[in-house]
Amino acid sequence: MLEVDFQILAFTATGAGAGYISDALERENKWGPKPLAERYEKDAAVIAIKLLHVAAQIDNQQENVISNVQIYPILASVTENGYKFWSEDQLARLESMSREEK
Repeated sequence: MLEVDFQILAFTATGAGAGYISDALERENKWGPKPLAERYEKDAAVIAIKLLHVAAQIDNQQENVISNVQIYPILASVTENGYKFWSEDQLARLESMSREEK
């Protein structure tokens, strides 16, 4: 008898770059340093900020816009207790961290 174990993970994105963003999340989850569910909340938030810049670049269809674009994200973490929205100060720190990491 053949035993098969399936795991279905879905990532959702909308907008012009949604396919690229979903693919990036799938790849990061599979081949990144750890699966996304095992990472610290801050690390996941930095990835989200980076992907928002990618989405802005795709929406603007410009090269090198990632260093020039100003985004105004609303970022929330989903926990078993509900939503936790990140403050503007926290978002500013995440923005800085997302530009430092290569």
